[in-house]
Amino acid sequence: MKIVSISKTVAAVLALTILFLTSCERDDIIRPKDVTAVGGQYSGELNVTGTATKKYSTKFAIGGVGIELGQMPLDEIIPLVIKDSQQAQTALAKTPFGLLKMDYSAVSTESGIINVFATPEQMKFDVLEDGKTKNVNVSFNVTSQPVYSISKKTINFEVQATQISVDGKVVASSPIHFKFVQCKNLSAK
Repeated sequence: MKIVSISKTVAAVLALTILFLTSCERDDIIRPKDVTAVGGQYSGELNVTGTATKKYSTKFAIGGVGIELGQMPLDEIIPLVIKDSQQAQTALAKTPFGLLKMDYSAVSTESGIINVFATPEQMKFDVLEDGKTKNVNVSFNVTSQPVYSISKKTINFEVQATQISVDGKVVASSPIHFKFVQCKNLSAK
């Protein structure tokens, strides 16, 4: 995706909170429907392989309009970092705004809780500024122990951005929080 122009205003971005809710379809695979998440869109596929330890690979596409950044909606943030107002509107109309990739595994326990060990990687998107394309990366770490509840059929975990960089140069390290809730039925086979 191309977004035009970014400035150090990105350093003012403080927090991003997203809540994802999806439906359970099968024990061993989830194909989530599009879900509104604070004005954004969730899409992805969760594939389960293995037996005792189940491996997952999931992609989360984040919609470009209305996601809240530091208590400010994205449609207010983007014009601050994009010089041309018309190009800003064009950027806002495009989805996904970013891509958050995660690989994690889940292991059942005697207590009926499955601990999920997540390793978020990064969100990426391209920026066109002064005729040059710049690559923006947002790196993440897990901030709370992800837990799967059999009784509630949910996976809950939270991650936080460690830094935002443009072409490899760190421009911000403010916390960006993600909250994830995944409805799921993960029975042992």
